[in-house]
Amino acid sequence: MADDPNEDATPTETQREAQEALEKQVAQLKREINKINRTLAERAEEVVEEATGWYEGAADSVSRRGCATALERSSKIASMGTCWSANSRL
Repeated sequence: MADDPNEDATPTETQREAQEALEKQVAQLKREINKINRTLAERAEEVVEEATGWYEGAADSVSRRGCATALERSSKIASMGTCWSANSRL
């Protein structure tokens, strides 16, 4: 059996097939990662738009409640929360 010439070729073919199978898996994984990245980018854009709407709505609400000076001092939403708390007690 050691004299069989096909015996030497088999491991090389098997290795080549394994290599090709791995390359196909890597290519598929890259496609899936690209798809996930696109989905995440789209979702991030939606979240930014939603947060911008919340911020603008909060800024309008604060302005109507007479807290515009607090909004001008700080653009942080946390400081607006203090102003909202004060007005909600009125």
